Amino acid sequence: MKLIAVMTIEQYAQDLRKLFREHHVTIFSESEIRGYRSDATERDPSNWFAHTASPIYSHLVFAFVDESKAAELMQAIRNHGQTMDHDHPMRAFQMHVEQFA
Repeated sequence: MKLIAVMTIEQYAQDLRKLFREHHVTIFSESEIRGYRSDATERDPSNWFAHTASPIYSHLVFAFVDESKAAELMQAIRNHGQTMDHDHPMRAFQMHVEQFA
């Protein structure tokens, strides 16, 4: 079992939900979050957080899936990143779940 967590800006939350639907992930959790950037002079496009004066509204979505589904989702997220806004790509990580109850 794997835990997949994906963060995306609000504008792409619907795209992320669509990816989950397309890959038959029917159970997931979602939370609205605000991202901040502590260094106003930093202009690194790989950093998806904004300056503290202007938060970026984002969504954190996570799901527990089997290993093959996790690999499928991670590849779909990578593919999505190649076709969308390169300044605000979806960010994802995968973790192994040893046990659950």
